[in-house]
Amino acid sequence: MFTKRQNLLNLFKFRIRHKLCVFLVFIALLFSCIFIAFCRSNLMSIRMSENNSISFLVIISGNDEYLKESILIWTLTYSKETGVLKILSINPDIAVKHKTQKAKTLKHLFFENQCNVNDFYPHLKQIINEAVQTDFFVNIKFSDFINISSSDGKNIASAVTKAKTQDYILQNLNELEIFELIFSKSTSIFFEMIRRYDSSKTNMSKLSLIYASLSCRFFKPALMFCSVPVKEANARIELDEKNFDMLLTETYFSKKTETNNYLKVEVRNASLKKNAASQAVWFLREKGFDVLDYGNAKNYYDKTLIVDYKGFFPDALKIAKLLKADKIITAFNKSKFYDIGIFIGEDFNLSYSSNENNGDTKHAKA
Repeated sequence: MFTKRQNLLNLFKFRIRHKLCVFLVFIALLFSCIFIAFCRSNLMSIRMSENNSISFLVIISGNDEYLKESILIWTLTYSKETGVLKILSINPDIAVKHKTQKAKTLKHLFFENQCNVNDFYPHLKQIINEAVQTDFFVNIKFSDFINISSSDGKNIASAVTKAKTQDYILQNLNELEIFELIFSKSTSIFFEMIRRYDSSKTNMSKLSLIYASLSCRFFKPALMFCSVPVKEANARIELDEKNFDMLLTETYFSKKTETNNYLKVEVRNASLKKNAASQAVWFLREKGFDVLDYGNAKNYYDKTLIVDYKGFFPDALKIAKLLKADKIITAFNKSKFYDIGIFIGEDFNLSYSSNENNGDTKHAKA
């Protein structure tokens, strides 16, 4: 009797497991079909599969109530092949020349065109041409971040205010941190745009916004932050066309992955830590890098920064990993003597010590 009851129980368990397996297979197939249909109907996914890359124009601006006349202009290009997200930061103070009227800055033209991307686009294209030929655009306000999260909005506002400095390299570091902060909230931003889609300023469909939000949540690309080279001329800021062309060909659109061991490197102590530069110098020399000079930086940096001056991003990435730093920018300048600059920030904490004590024990006050 007991054996018969046990057999019936086992048969019942078997049938339950069988039905559960069939149900799970059905669910898996259903989700697979939905995913395939989603990808085939989603323009963003189609562009990615066709070109192996995708690009965006992102404009974030202030208004009368919040961060008035502040603006960030970025083009983003993600390469599926390299796994690198390239950010091109465009200085909004660059002057746009016109034949029939006085030159105006990009910032002035954006607000003059009532923050309309379609009207602003020709002026931007006049400056950076092919680099602005993007697949999608997103135009949002800084105040939108307050709607998502009050604390996040305040952090971004603080970072934007902090970014306004005369130190060009430090300004780029601050802007990189703004991008990282915004990118970390991108999933919430995209869902907020879906919720208010009728008033959202973008050419992305709802499906593309969903795809973008899920992609931002699950992938962690390496960031290549490039600033558009500028120069001062005629009491205004203008595009440095020569360096900009080389930036595009040698860095932004380049697929270079190999490293170069014959680089000229400089190290500057931008922290309050004594002997931090000499400590990094001897460590890097042991790793085979040719550090030609070191000393103090003019300003204080809270984060260690690696600066690529001539399109050696793979090498900058290698140095950053060695120094346990995660901030890299490309400030392209072919006339610069050094290939890579290293600014030791307050977060520098290398488990390495040198018996050499050199003259970087004092730091200029930030």
